[in-house]
Amino acid sequence: MQPPTLIECFKGHNKPIRCLAFNPDGNQICTASDENAVLAWNLTPPIRAFKYIGHTGPVLSCAYSSDNLLVTSSADQTIRIWAPNVRGDSIFKKVHSKPVRSVHISSDNRLICTASDDKSIKIFDAELNFRATLSGHANWVRCAQFSPDLRLIASVSDDMSLRIWDLRSQNQVLCISADNGLCQNPVKIKFTSDGNCVAVCGFQDVQIWDVRSAQLLQHYACSSGQISDIAFGMNDGFLAAAGVEGLKLLDVKRGRVLYTVKGHEGPVTAVAFSSDGSVVASGGQDGRVMLFEIVVE
Repeated sequence: MQPPTLIECFKGHNKPIRCLAFNPDGNQICTASDENAVLAWNLTPPIRAFKYIGHTGPVLSCAYSSDNLLVTSSADQTIRIWAPNVRGDSIFKKVHSKPVRSVHISSDNRLICTASDDKSIKIFDAELNFRATLSGHANWVRCAQFSPDLRLIASVSDDMSLRIWDLRSQNQVLCISADNGLCQNPVKIKFTSDGNCVAVCGFQDVQIWDVRSAQLLQHYACSSGQISDIAFGMNDGFLAAAGVEGLKLLDVKRGRVLYTVKGHEGPVTAVAFSSDGSVVASGGQDGRVMLFEIVVE
């Protein structure tokens, strides 16, 4: 990989960015912050943003479906599904009794899972009809994600555990804790495209675990502080990590840190790859979004 090249920098938030996500086509990016609003940026020049208003608390997570619907979760205990238009039409539902830390859409667009400070994970259909609750965590659930093959859900929590759930039976099938070597303060989790491994980030570390054998495959001690977000790119060959020292780019195949990218004033708080892996976006505590071109030789 060549050194990342900054291609765009824009700002629409006055508070730290909590989350960001590319749409499937890579021509739009969603960003959200503690200002309760969601910005959808069209990346075709000239870059401009549409402001979606509806949440009454900080927006904590955002995700696109493969058919371009945007879903967000908030400290207001709701999730919203936004139509892909300039009016910002949305439907919403209160889904937890405390802030909703993460929201994720299944690869077939039929299910949505949420993670909350009420210690639970919930599953809904695409019309926001309730399907199931997954209980077992003993503290705030920071993040929950479907595996791409829809067999599993992975979650991480302030109870210092990574848990794997069977989606069909809704039973917990694996629990990895600090006693097993899990990193401190795990906050985000991402599946590999084959669904066999998960990456998790926490205080100072990024780890990759095999969910079939519960074995730690890779461990990157790549920060002096909290790593807030991670994202796979280029067919899982690279991993981006957002943290207090900047944006880290990791070569998963060779097991090493390639680059530390600086540019934000303060910590990097969110990161995402475009679907083709050619662009990585970072959001910062400074409210700015930066787009970097990724070229692999």
